[in-house]
Amino acid sequence: MKDTILIVDDENTVRQTVREWLSAADLDCEILAAADAESALKIANQHTIDLAILDWNLGAKARRAGGVRFKSRDELKEECGLILSLLAHAGGSQALFGKVAPQYSLAPRESLQLAKVSDALERMSQLAPLEKQPLIAACAQLVAVDGNVKLIEHELLRAIGAALDCPMPPSIAALDPRLLRK
Repeated sequence: MKDTILIVDDENTVRQTVREWLSAADLDCEILAAADAESALKIANQHTIDLAILDWNLGAKARRAGGVRFKSRDELKEECGLILSLLAHAGGSQALFGKVAPQYSLAPRESLQLAKVSDALERMSQLAPLEKQPLIAACAQLVAVDGNVKLIEHELLRAIGAALDCPMPPSIAALDPRLLRK
């Protein structure tokens, strides 16, 4: 079964550019695109989405208005577990989840719906800044736990970082898809 990537951005040129990058990478995956959240949710209800590349500018505006609402990761245990589970399923590291994140429960793959992930990231974006760093570190550790970081894992980690206002640089492979291993 092929992985499915959903690109969501209101700018057609951004959708097209990302689609071209992914196609050039020859990832053997289905690439879908949507111009708005409503269209993306319709697509997500019809397909299993393995990776969603979202328009980060829309979320950033909403977060700036919200500020800090949560002082501890413990207040967002379910949300943190869901996002870490997303990374584990994306990278196939479910068996190592307990080693990296023993304080969280691995959510079943079918529970990783776009709306739930989006809500979790929105709540987590309101976490105190000093509480975000250990969370991003746990995400990075989970991605690297098997010693093999796939492009899809790296891009998902970058998307999570951006959603939490902790941006990460792109990988060399993302900048030049010819550098990817087949």
